[in-house]
Amino acid sequence: MKDLNLAIKINVDSKESQVNLSSLKKSFSDFVKEIKKPLGQINSFVSLKKEIKKTEDEFANVQERIKSLAKELKTTDRPSKELVSNFEKAKKIARQLKERLREQQETLANLRKELHASGISTNNLASAQSALTKKLKEAKKAFEEEAKI
Repeated sequence: MKDLNLAIKINVDSKESQVNLSSLKKSFSDFVKEIKKPLGQINSFVSLKKEIKKTEDEFANVQERIKSLAKELKTTDRPSKELVSNFEKAKKIARQLKERLREQQETLANLRKELHASGISTNNLASAQSALTKKLKEAKKAFEEEAKI
């Protein structure tokens, strides 16, 4: 009878441990998702800022090309079809770049709002990213320790 009571207790304790471990895994998974979302937003923000800088540089170069072509058009009595075509193409590219830049800046503004809503300042992203990564590592370590028990 004593062996039966011990077997029942071990079985019950084992099931409770499985339930607790399952609950712990879910909590950890939810926490990881909660941390990874702003980390992903930070990465997207940094990447988009680089893309915007590249687009701004391309736009500035095209504007210089347009100025140069416009000057050449004014000083030429009879501009060639190629010169006129190059000028029109440059203007078209400038419009496209301007639109892309507007879209990128709008997306960046939305990302900034999302980060601020998460309590992350875009003025010091490296610090926020470091803090989130530290939280994630600490949570992983705590989970691993709990899972051992």
